[in-house]
Amino acid sequence: ARHGLVGVFDGHHGPDLTGKNDIPGLLVQNFPRLVAGADGFTVKKRGCCCRMRRDIYSSFRDACSEVDRQVSRLDEPGNKGSTLVSAVLHGNTATVCNVGDSGARLFRHKSDRVDEVEKTRSHDFYDWSECLRVRLMGCSIEFQAGTWRAWDPEKLVAAAYSRSIGDFYAMEDGDKKLFISDPDVYTWRMQDRDVLVLASDGLWDLLDIPYEEDGEYKTFDLAGFLYEGVMARKPLDQICRELITEAARTWNLDDPRTRDDISIVLVAYNAGRSDSEPDLEIGAAKEE
Repeated sequence: ARHGLVGVFDGHHGPDLTGKNDIPGLLVQNFPRLVAGADGFTVKKRGCCCRMRRDIYSSFRDACSEVDRQVSRLDEPGNKGSTLVSAVLHGNTATVCNVGDSGARLFRHKSDRVDEVEKTRSHDFYDWSECLRVRLMGCSIEFQAGTWRAWDPEKLVAAAYSRSIGDFYAMEDGDKKLFISDPDVYTWRMQDRDVLVLASDGLWDLLDIPYEEDGEYKTFDLAGFLYEGVMARKPLDQICRELITEAARTWNLDDPRTRDDISIVLVAYNAGRSDSEPDLEIGAAKEE
């Protein structure tokens, strides 16, 4: 494949028993269509890369806003929203957007290692600009359950993310939306053997947590894990499954009570080394 659209949608609480508030399902159903429906989604002639990129930027923002509006029209909008990370792939270009603490990172293959070269910004309360915006709206931020959260027990707010799709916490007429759906959008140029990782916060949070194993404190080495998989030329689906298994094991070594679910998409870029080898190879897996 030379083109594509991939994404991870991480719902906060899952659908209710009626299935009405399945926000990730709503995103899966509508988000690709809304993004791909914009003019300029594909390059039509030489020299229009910049125009295409602007159109994709607008498409991402419009798609996030539209799904957010669709949720607001549900019978019972509430705190069953979703974070997301998505990428439009065109040749060696990845245009990435994220809302909330789902994110993406780009890893570059060296002769003896894999290095992280790009990453999205997580919309959480370790970011001072996100803290300021939420505090100015009258919501306090407190350290609860191992992380910084927007905290308002009266309105049942206890969120570790600062942006999402479809969160309408105890909003009254005239209230401003606390958890906005505005995405950050990035354009990354991929090189031969680069690996793009899109994942829910269950993976990214793990990278910052030291854990004890065999009497030593360690952190999860995602770059090393990808290097071993790439060198062994494993299928990306297999690397995704093994990564989830190893990440879950590492979570359990730290504190099983804080473990989060994990969904991953991997994209490997091959710079046309042979006619039979695709430019883009894609794998995905989620924790069942």
